Amino acid sequence: MSTETLSKISAEQVNQYLTENPTFFLKHEHLLTDLYLPHASGEAVSLLDRQVSILRDRNIETRKRLNDMLEEGQRNDVLFQKTRTLVLDLLEARSLDDLNQRLVQCCMSEFQVDRVQLSLIDSPENYRNTQTRVIPQSEVEAHMPQLKNSKDCISGIFREEELKFLFAGRQSSTASGIALPLRSNHQLKAILVLGSDDPHYFKAGMDTLFLNFIGDVISRVIPRFMK
Repeated sequence: MSTETLSKISAEQVNQYLTENPTFFLKHEHLLTDLYLPHASGEAVSLLDRQVSILRDRNIETRKRLNDMLEEGQRNDVLFQKTRTLVLDLLEARSLDDLNQRLVQCCMSEFQVDRVQLSLIDSPENYRNTQTRVIPQSEVEAHMPQLKNSKDCISGIFREEELKFLFAGRQSSTASGIALPLRSNHQLKAILVLGSDDPHYFKAGMDTLFLNFIGDVISRVIPRFMK
C-alpha cells in the first residue's frame, strides 16, 4: 500500500473497521508482535500485553462494582427487616400513647438512634389524657414553617432553636437529625423526629426510602386515635 493511500485513511476509519471486524488480529497475528504502545513507565509494551492489562483493570473494576452492589443489597436487606419489625409492631398499637411508646422503643433498638419525638398536630385541649406531645399548627408555622407544606424529610444538622422545638426542649447533645412530616388527606397530622449524637448519622440529601415508608404507615395509623 502506497504512502499516498495510507495518508487518505483516517483514524476514524481504522477505528470503525476494527470495531466491525473484531477478529482481524486473529487472522493477522504477526501484527501483534510489531505493534507497541508507550507505557507510563516509559517502556514500550506489545499491543497484546496492553490488551491484557486493560482487561485486567476492567475486571478489577467490575468486581469492585459487583461487591459494592452486593454490600448495598445486604444493607438494604437489613434495613428492610428492621422496617418490617417496626411496621408490624406499630400495627398492634391500641392507643396513641401505645403507638408512641412502640415507635420510640423500636426506633431506638432497631435503628440505633439516640432520640425519638412524635408530635401530633392538633389542639392540645382535645388530648388532655395523653402523654404524647400535641402541638397546634401555629407552633409549626412559627418555628419550622418549611414542614407545613413539605412532603419530604428534612435531614442534617439543625439550628439550636429548631432542635429545641422539634424535641420539645430535650435536644441535649443531638448533633444531627431528621424530621418527617406525616400527612393524611394532604393535611399535616404529625411530625416524627429522629436524633443522633453522631453529626454524620443523618445527612442532608440522604436516602430516605425506608423512612418514608415508615412515615406512610404511621400516617395511616394515627387517624385511628385522633379526635
